[in-house]
Amino acid sequence: MNILFQLKERLSYILIAGLKLIDEDFRLKKAVEDFSALADKNPVFKKIYSDLQQLFKADSEQRATMLLNIIGLVDAVIYTQAQSDVKSDDYKPLELMGNTEKIEQLRYSEADPLITALSTTGSGRLEVLDNAIRENPNAFKDYRILKALVNDLDDSYSEMAARVYEVIESLGTGKPIIQNVYDGVYSYYHYKKVKYKLCDVDKKQIIHLLKDGFEPDGKSVMAKRVKLISAIEGAGENEWYISLLETAKKDIREQVVFALRHTEDNIELLKELTKKERGKAKEAAYIILGTFGFERNSDFWTKELEKKPQLAKYLRQDSSDIASDILAEEIKNGLMKIALDEKAELKEDYSELISYSLNKTSDKMLEVYDWLVDKHSDVLQKQKSRLNTYIALINEAMTFTLIDTCPQKLVHYLRGLDQTKRQFFARPCFVADLLTLPSDEAFEIWKKNQNHSITKSQMEATLKDISRVDDKHVYSLYSHSYLAKYFDIYNNYGTFYTQERELFEPLSEKWFDFMIENQMMDLMARLALKKPDNIKQKVGDFFYTRAANAYYKENTSYETQLILYMNMMRYCDMDKDKFSGAILNMIKKRQKGATKIAHTSAYMLRGLLQRMREYAGEQIVNKEAQDILDFYKEKKIKDIEAYKNMAIQSSFIQE
Repeated sequence: MNILFQLKERLSYILIAGLKLIDEDFRLKKAVEDFSALADKNPVFKKIYSDLQQLFKADSEQRATMLLNIIGLVDAVIYTQAQSDVKSDDYKPLELMGNTEKIEQLRYSEADPLITALSTTGSGRLEVLDNAIRENPNAFKDYRILKALVNDLDDSYSEMAARVYEVIESLGTGKPIIQNVYDGVYSYYHYKKVKYKLCDVDKKQIIHLLKDGFEPDGKSVMAKRVKLISAIEGAGENEWYISLLETAKKDIREQVVFALRHTEDNIELLKELTKKERGKAKEAAYIILGTFGFERNSDFWTKELEKKPQLAKYLRQDSSDIASDILAEEIKNGLMKIALDEKAELKEDYSELISYSLNKTSDKMLEVYDWLVDKHSDVLQKQKSRLNTYIALINEAMTFTLIDTCPQKLVHYLRGLDQTKRQFFARPCFVADLLTLPSDEAFEIWKKNQNHSITKSQMEATLKDISRVDDKHVYSLYSHSYLAKYFDIYNNYGTFYTQERELFEPLSEKWFDFMIENQMMDLMARLALKKPDNIKQKVGDFFYTRAANAYYKENTSYETQLILYMNMMRYCDMDKDKFSGAILNMIKKRQKGATKIAHTSAYMLRGLLQRMREYAGEQIVNKEAQDILDFYKEKKIKDIEAYKNMAIQSSFIQE
């Protein structure tokens, strides 16, 4: 590497002394001649030597740019190679490069802003990185930038560090980066997820950089490196993970243990680790064994669960009857104590135990549900009963199970319940119908049972968890589960399962008729946008009526509501003429007392008119602005000139 340092020194001298001395600097020529011995040793060296030859032949106008690019390339090679004491002529190819066909080098002027953003502090750096993701994904082929990304994994700005991690993971795995992008409509409903696919980079380059300078007992950023290598290379680095167990510490050790998940060859080792490890590393070993399933390690899990039923939380996806039976027995024992004594103290947190019953549908577990309702329905009717709290958690566990795996055994059980039992398991009964029956049939069942089981408010709360995915309706429980706090452990490592499931059919017209009848605006605004024209027309007419007949109330922002109404009218393809007069109508109805006009602020009025321009066009918005000014003149609003200036400056009307 000494030859590289000598070459860099002479190039830097020319940069300071002046480009005119290139042809006269014999020391530079000697450095280039010495470097020629390396040209055939490595593709990168070959490129540097070729660029040097072109530098001497180039016109004076081109030399400045060429010199900067060569210095940047030489600097990058030195920077990425941690050795400078080369004592022989046995030069080896740079291991960093991997597939050299995928190597590219940006011009120094292009690479510098991104490298600076990744190696300095201050504001604006995240935007530079995001711009590269969106507009110049091939920039990440430059190995100087790859190195800077790895070095910035511990950026002091947490959002920057998180984005850097995303980029490295995307480059190594091909996984797209997903960002929420505002789609131009003033409403929180209308952000869309955009996938950004980065360039194709040889993952060997990234693995080499992540391993370079790795310290198994170092800072917590090393845990991120292990996690990335695990995500990118999987079982391919299994021996390396195992080797780190000797010295890895704290967070790094936790990630090392979790990286053993890629092959069942590690099962016996993981069993040993559950006995030797402590804290999060021990927990990680249990999690991995849980993902391999009960049946593969039935003896191990039977013994563990008999000693400590709480370990069922690591078998969340497993539906083994043995695990379910052990957990059911423990849950029943606890609930029996509470049934006998409302104030009984329990050694374990039975809320957690019930949450671990996800996907556990053995006969014994279903018998516990029947026993609870049959024996204690009078107690369950009391709102403040502890048993009532647990029945609510059982409802959540059933619902989550339906969305996660939708076992037919649980669906059949729920569908066979009589009216008395349905009122205690109302939500899972309703969800089971939505997931497994045609939409109209599910609606009729709900209407029939409305007064006996699930109420309108429960129904509305459940429908709020339906999210749109393109033209489909997917049921999701991401944000509405009482049990979520018990699953944080899974979020630390990544998700092994899905928490969403498609409805049997998208919601039919009957559901929207019901929403319109009961003015469930939030539901309609979210769910109607991808529906057929006849449903969109109904929903659009509803919001048009709301916009035309709304009235002002103290301490409410009707302007914001009007934007939502106009927004929904637009998405429901209402005629543009129907927007005319919407803002003026709101202003006329904003009364304080009998006669005083509560006029809209100039700032808010500008926002409303801008929305109208977007939705209805220039001609309609200009007329609306003029009509509003005329109304204010008639009512002698004192700051009419401010409104007029605002409207003129914003080009809503002509002067």
